[in-house]
Amino acid sequence: MLDIFAYDRTLVNDELARMRYEASIRPGFQEAFSQMFPAPGQRSVDGLASPEAGIGALSHQTLIIHGREDKVIPLANSYRLFELIAKSQLHVFGQCGHWTQIEHAARFNRLVGDFFAEAAIYSNFLQRPMSLLTSTIDQLARALWQAECGLLPIDTLSFRYPDLNETDAYEIARQKMKLRGRATVGYKLGYTSAAMRQQMNIDEPNYGVLSEDIGVAQDSGEVAFDSLIHPLVEPEMAVRLDRQLAGGGHDRQSVLLAGGVCMPALEICDTRYREYVFKAVDNIVDNSSSARYVLGAPHAISSVGDFRRIQVEFWADGKLLDQGRGSNSNGWSVDCRCLACQQTQS
Repeated sequence: MLDIFAYDRTLVNDELARMRYEASIRPGFQEAFSQMFPAPGQRSVDGLASPEAGIGALSHQTLIIHGREDKVIPLANSYRLFELIAKSQLHVFGQCGHWTQIEHAARFNRLVGDFFAEAAIYSNFLQRPMSLLTSTIDQLARALWQAECGLLPIDTLSFRYPDLNETDAYEIARQKMKLRGRATVGYKLGYTSAAMRQQMNIDEPNYGVLSEDIGVAQDSGEVAFDSLIHPLVEPEMAVRLDRQLAGGGHDRQSVLLAGGVCMPALEICDTRYREYVFKAVDNIVDNSSSARYVLGAPHAISSVGDFRRIQVEFWADGKLLDQGRGSNSNGWSVDCRCLACQQTQS
């Protein structure tokens, strides 16, 4: 019986069998087991199962860990839980049976420890109150939207409201998206470069929303320079996944397993402020300066190889203006996709 619990058969020995047996004959054990699983046993087990509707209604951050070679509970069960629970993350250990906490003890403990640490940070973020009144947030969202529509730049919001915080900023950005009234098709990360973050004195990238109206088709011709305020073009890498990644806590493995395509892309950035001099909260409010984007030919993620080695060259009028690698993007571009999943679900 013990042979089916572990992938590593060296863990299953006479000493382990003796310990399990002695635990099973302790006073009160059999009585407690019988109360939990009264006859007929299978009906009792089935009664412990929660309906999928109830599982899908869970709103808490959830950590799921499974061994790929588990012969006790099929891996498909955990994949189903991952699909049902919006704020879940799934980690699968290869060469591992049912005893994930024993066969991969160090990594298991690190995953659980990191999960609780991240939950504490997330909780602190949610508890941080907005410094602005709702009416002020609505007013500032409308001012930014009018600046974009009328091509009339305004002063930075942090200049007018020095206590503006990140919570305020994302809420103003959300209200501005409501005024836009167009469907969300994706997300972008800003300040994935460590050099840019150092310049802006911020600790991590932020994110903006890509709406359907700012996408530019490859064959649509030119984007008029005077249709924006301060347009700047940046080469990017875009990823479109085959499967929705719900919740936070994703890692490179979960992103790559989702499948999909990687595309070269161009982003036209444009600040709605008077100049490109602003604080991090101003950039968040301004949708991370995103204005337009165009996507190139798709390539299957599985065929791309090491994202760190992807090189981007930026040419204009026959001249090479700049170049970069995926490794410039927060260490590894897939890490940025993970961060996007985490941030946009927060």
